[in-house]
Amino acid sequence: MPPPVLPSVHLWHDQEFRGPAANMAIDEALFDEALESQRPFLRFYSWNETAYTVGYFHDFEKDSLDDLDPPPVRRLTGGGLVEHGRDITFTLAIPGGLEVVQRTGPERYRAVHQCLVDAFEKVEVRLALESDDPQAEARCFARPVRWDVIDPVSGEKVAGGAQRRTRGGILHQGSVRPPPDHREVEAEWTYRFAYRLAFDVSPLFESDVFAIEDRADRLEREKYATAAWNRGG
Repeated sequence: MPPPVLPSVHLWHDQEFRGPAANMAIDEALFDEALESQRPFLRFYSWNETAYTVGYFHDFEKDSLDDLDPPPVRRLTGGGLVEHGRDITFTLAIPGGLEVVQRTGPERYRAVHQCLVDAFEKVEVRLALESDDPQAEARCFARPVRWDVIDPVSGEKVAGGAQRRTRGGILHQGSVRPPPDHREVEAEWTYRFAYRLAFDVSPLFESDVFAIEDRADRLEREKYATAAWNRGG
């Protein structure tokens, strides 16, 4: 088994049920805090309603998504359209200077998802990584792509993710659709995943949570709740 990806991570099981604009704003605020403090963060969260997010580079002229209700919120990361509500979502914010940041996008994607597979094995849920490289679908869970997490029996996609790399670090947003009895923000596999990702795991400080939520309030109002951002303009 390969070593953990990170030397340490601050873990946040976010128990608030939020809408898509608020969740995406908090993810960006978490990333900003990780870059400023030079500490990796891992957040698990869920949703207060069925919601849709779409990748930063989505072309609304080719696929308007006007049929969706509620309308999708654009993520800071790439990737396709994701339906949320039956999933547990996580965000991994990694500052620069760590070895994993220097890897290629596919290498990082595989490393994070292998940690997910290993975590679920500890709770007796057998999963695998998709090794083929089929054509990606616009809708994320329609078909697995290489290094997505799949059910090895049915071939169905269980987890996927998208990344954003900046000069400062890496933001990874992931969506996991575990079996119903593992679909809790604080399910055992989430702890197993954190300890598989990092040598040392500690809870996120309450002061950090307040600072992140305060910054996210502004991002939600001025960015993620606006048509200008969500329509790609």
